[in-house]
Amino acid sequence: MSVTLAVLAGLYFFWLRDSSLVAVKQVSVSGVSGDNAHRIAARLEAAARDMTTLKVDDDALREAVAAFPEVRGVTAHADLPHGLRIVVAERVPIGALTSGGEHVAVASDGTVLPKAATGSVPVIPVDTLPTGSRLTDPVALRAIAVLAAAPARLRSRIDELANGKGGLRATLRGGGTVVIGAPTALAAKWLAAAAVLRNPSAKGAKYLDVRIPRRPVAGGLPPRIDPATGERIDPTTGEPVGESTDPLAEDPTDTTGDEATDGTDGTDDTTADGSDATADSTGDPSAGGTGDPSAGGTGDASAGGTGDPSADGVDGQDGSVAGPSP
Repeated sequence: MSVTLAVLAGLYFFWLRDSSLVAVKQVSVSGVSGDNAHRIAARLEAAARDMTTLKVDDDALREAVAAFPEVRGVTAHADLPHGLRIVVAERVPIGALTSGGEHVAVASDGTVLPKAATGSVPVIPVDTLPTGSRLTDPVALRAIAVLAAAPARLRSRIDELANGKGGLRATLRGGGTVVIGAPTALAAKWLAAAAVLRNPSAKGAKYLDVRIPRRPVAGGLPPRIDPATGERIDPTTGEPVGESTDPLAEDPTDTTGDEATDGTDGTDDTTADGSDATADSTGDPSAGGTGDPSAGGTGDASAGGTGDPSADGVDGQDGSVAGPSP
């Protein structure tokens, strides 16, 4: 009996696995898209036809498409006797670096995708575009990490992610800004932003400040009129609307150099629980009626009803983080 098993095993390993009886003749490739889809599929099919369904070489398949950065991985499934199904896992653009009117897409792991379309992803202004296959600039890598941490439906609403006074700020399509601050506690910050965006009390806000995710602030809400005095009252602070400007907007006369290149203020501005220690005790950058950290061209989210950052279609936990009362 043992001799028979040994003979059968020998036939399998030294003859049948490489036999034309199980040669790969039908190849299907799925999971590829974009400008290089046809070339990727052709490379995989050519490599597969040198195999059999009993001897699939996964390393050879990966090597065949190693030159395509959009390919993250390849898996193959044999269909005896002659079929092979190949599934490609793609890297997809999560952001587009922009400099001098030129754009290049980047995946969440920092892989540069020069052939990928950039029209629907958030843009990240940089001084120069990368020249290699992967990002090495720490500022750009942090920005990509911020976008990767955002819920997909919320990320699809981001037009631009850039540094500003107060740290990183995400400008939403149609108007409105999410003030993120330092690239820390990102999951909590995006969760807070998504929750406030779904809260009816934040409707019409120009900006959301989530630098302290436990105490998010929806600011720049349309003022209300005090019936007793006729004054215009900021609903965020309860103070009269003054003439002062945004405390987080860039000050051209400021030469103190208090901003690091990563969008922070150059200090360690997070506490042990991931909150922003540079913010005041209220967590509200507009405290004292000073205004809106999104100033500088981001626009009024309440204008025409189209720029409202609280529009529907955002992931989040409904009501887990409350915005200010109207």
